[in-house]
Amino acid sequence: MADHQRDRKPNPLHRRSRGLDGRTWGDQRLHVELNPIQLRGPVVNRTNIQTAGFTLIEMVVSTALLGVVIFYVMGTFTVNQKAYMVLDQVTEVQQNLRAIAELIERDMRHAGFRVPIGGALCGLDSTTAPDTLYISDPDPLLTTNAINGDVSAGITAVSIGGVVVVATLDDVVIDGTAFYDTDANGIADSDFQVGGGIIITDAVTPMRGAACGAITAIDLGANIITFTRVSGALGAIAFGASEDLRVVPAHEYRIDVPNTQLLRNGMILAMGVEDLQFAVWLDVNDDNAIDPGEYFGDGSSADYTASGTDHGDSREMRVTLVTRTRSADAEFQLGQEQNAENRLAPGGNDGFRRRVHTSTSRLRNVVNRS
Repeated sequence: MADHQRDRKPNPLHRRSRGLDGRTWGDQRLHVELNPIQLRGPVVNRTNIQTAGFTLIEMVVSTALLGVVIFYVMGTFTVNQKAYMVLDQVTEVQQNLRAIAELIERDMRHAGFRVPIGGALCGLDSTTAPDTLYISDPDPLLTTNAINGDVSAGITAVSIGGVVVVATLDDVVIDGTAFYDTDANGIADSDFQVGGGIIITDAVTPMRGAACGAITAIDLGANIITFTRVSGALGAIAFGASEDLRVVPAHEYRIDVPNTQLLRNGMILAMGVEDLQFAVWLDVNDDNAIDPGEYFGDGSSADYTASGTDHGDSREMRVTLVTRTRSADAEFQLGQEQNAENRLAPGGNDGFRRRVHTSTSRLRNVVNRS
């Protein structure tokens, strides 16, 4: 046997097989079956595997970024909400102004309708507070037979106690048909109304001016009206041939200052109204032109006074309203009260947004009879 054959080491995977007769059958490959666990490698204890997560630094950074995003989102939401509130309040103010202006303009156009010429208007003109305005009330007066002349109630007796006036009239129904239901029984019984206004003028001597006030009580059986005089005096009352005191129903416009409310005949007409100012053109020289000094109560002419003013010279009236938003805005730097006619507003910023509306109307029921 050759040396290289003798030195050859037997393969452990091979063996010589022998038959029953002792003869070998040749090499036969041994098939070794391995354990599947050995094929996969060592057994791993899964309970010792650590779960993956965020580190503390990652959590801090993520929280900070989320906070920045939330801050800007909330800031945008707050700004949009504030802008919506401001727009809503300004829109409300403008709508109130339009509604108020239409009603006041209507009343101004009817001032003097079917009443004595000196009873068309009256008022209290103030330079430090809102004005109070009285305009003759056309609602209770019938439009039929308007050419038959003026209608009004005469005063037969009067008792004056300071600003409280108790006047006995010849009738509380001045045109034959009652309009207002003063005792709330469902039946109209008077052309005057509690809470409404009253204007007194002298039909014989209109240059004495007028007096006006708010009605507080009506005695239907005795035809007695009690009212609080707001403006005008008419001087001494003689009840002689030289005077003829006439009473006409009127609409009263005034401001409830603490609550910033505009009242009409004692009822709330609008909220957020802080000022009412009026001025009257009195054509003193009767040239049908506005001369310097003839627009009384406008700040450049004399202040309007009810006493001693011949309202037959009235040609035109101007009413200015100042409204404001419901709430103040601390960031709004132009929130100042507005000057109106002869009233100078105090300075300083209060954060309220305001709108100013001015209505001017020709007093045709007075002009056409002058």
